[in-house]
Amino acid sequence: MYPISLNLRGTPVLVVGGGRVALRKVQNLLREGAKITVVAPKTLPELMSLAQSGQIKLYLREFQEEDLSGPKLVFAATDNSELNKRIANLCQRLGIWVNVADNPEESNFIVPAVWRRGGWEIAVGTSGLSPLAARLLKEELSWLIDPAWDDYLKFWGELRKALKESNIEKNRREEILKEVAKIYDYRKFCREKPSVKLILEKFK
Repeated sequence: MYPISLNLRGTPVLVVGGGRVALRKVQNLLREGAKITVVAPKTLPELMSLAQSGQIKLYLREFQEEDLSGPKLVFAATDNSELNKRIANLCQRLGIWVNVADNPEESNFIVPAVWRRGGWEIAVGTSGLSPLAARLLKEELSWLIDPAWDDYLKFWGELRKALKESNIEKNRREEILKEVAKIYDYRKFCREKPSVKLILEKFK
């Protein structure tokens, strides 16, 4: 599997299913700004509420082939393995990216477990071997990664932004970033807490 991050803002996505798995998919897709349609004969109250508030479109009926005319991504998240397989086959025949919940063999993309904090987004995948193991490792990251890494990321983000807004030529900006990285690794950064202003004055 080729790891990739997608900008789904405004992208039409279909979720087939109305249970807990479908709800989790919808919640994650909403965070990314996707344009979501859910099709299921019955759904959880949470999905109904999202539809009533206008955050998703919801059709309370069985899946139809016509539902595949429009979405760029499809999530087959029903409790019916035969239906999920049928949806996957239809999508692949139509050239639509499809994910079948808990069945990577029938999917042409899988969704990793994602750990987020302070600007960090770390995806954990197992090549489809065990989604549960991926989630367990994701939960451990909060303990493994010191919160000071959030400050380190913020420093690099602010430095990159300041350099882009300066009148320094692009090639020189890239050189400065590499030079700063050699001087301020994570441990030295934690000891000295350099300011972006200081860095710019030093490397102009």
